[in-house]
Amino acid sequence: MSVVRAEISTCYTLSQRNESINDNGCSVSFDKSLCWLKADYGAQVERLCPFTYCPTVLGCEQVASKLLYSHMVTRVCGLTGEWQDSNYSQCITVVDQFPHCIQGFCRVCPDLLRDLVISVSLTLSVVSVALLVAAILLFSVFDSIQEWICKTILWFVIYFQVASVMWMLIEGAYLYSRFTIFAMRHNDAPWSLYTLCGWGVPLIVVIFWTIVHEYKSRQQNSFCWVPYAQGSHLWILAGTMGFALIMNFIFLLGIVIILVQKLRTENSAESKKIWRTIKATMLLVPLLGISNIPLFYEPERPSDVYMLGSAILQHSQGIFIAVLYCFLNSEIQNAVKRQLSKVPIEFFKPRQRFETERTYVPENRNMTKHGMPMEELECVKGNPQESTVNEVCKIFTI
Repeated sequence: MSVVRAEISTCYTLSQRNESINDNGCSVSFDKSLCWLKADYGAQVERLCPFTYCPTVLGCEQVASKLLYSHMVTRVCGLTGEWQDSNYSQCITVVDQFPHCIQGFCRVCPDLLRDLVISVSLTLSVVSVALLVAAILLFSVFDSIQEWICKTILWFVIYFQVASVMWMLIEGAYLYSRFTIFAMRHNDAPWSLYTLCGWGVPLIVVIFWTIVHEYKSRQQNSFCWVPYAQGSHLWILAGTMGFALIMNFIFLLGIVIILVQKLRTENSAESKKIWRTIKATMLLVPLLGISNIPLFYEPERPSDVYMLGSAILQHSQGIFIAVLYCFLNSEIQNAVKRQLSKVPIEFFKPRQRFETERTYVPENRNMTKHGMPMEELECVKGNPQESTVNEVCKIFTI
């Protein structure tokens, strides 16, 4: 609230309380700047100048402390009970000499916190305007650039999906080779061929699909190839991935047959053999991606259950493999336990108190009831007085 409004409020409050009338002098009066309270006949009343100093301005704090009570407004109550004109000459002198120290002239007194907030707000406003302009340019002027960015991201998503299925096929082929006659060979696996097939074949397939989809399909003029999962050319991707999964299913059947034949030669119980076969099969299903085969049949109106199951099966293979082949593996669990057992925890155990005592005896070096040879050191754990001869241990020889 400004000084003038505060003075108006004071005079109004006094008038409402019927305290503004003075029978022995001047009554409460407002001179458009200050509210003058009751005064006796002939009295001279002083008030502070109706403005506020800015002490945060350099040098104004000294000016305020020096002139605050020396330069004031005066007004005299006449003998007739009427107020004379207010004398603001001293206040006008302050305004003329130090206008930069008056809040009315410097607008608002400097405030470091307010200046910081204004600076940060201005910076954020500039950044917001820059981002808005960039968004307008990106989404309005350069529509083609935006579309090609979207197509590039979609292309990589499709490529990595095909590559993941191709690597599942390589895993199945390598695992099957370890169970068959190839396991008898001592040469290393063709890792360079595996790498070429794992990354090269998906690249060729996706590039071929991209050319057909971009120039021959009905969705060639659609934004970001949406919907890309339509059209007969989709079988370029689906056929490759389906062939890989079917081959993995064949590899799985071959591995299960080999396991069953091996278990028949063992002398264990039949139920135990069946359980081991089922367990081995279930472990291989997520590794070889067999769980993705049902996803190739998509109903015309897929339900929420189908969409949820599809999302879980497509994107949870890594979690299944980590849980089955890492976290539930007894060898890995034992290795982790061994590493944890090596963690030094002696620091947290309570330390035992040891005391040593050296006894000197004559040079005859014979054990007596008064002591022991000086070459031997008696190690006493706990209270030395409770030790016996059997508790003596020879540590070093002087």
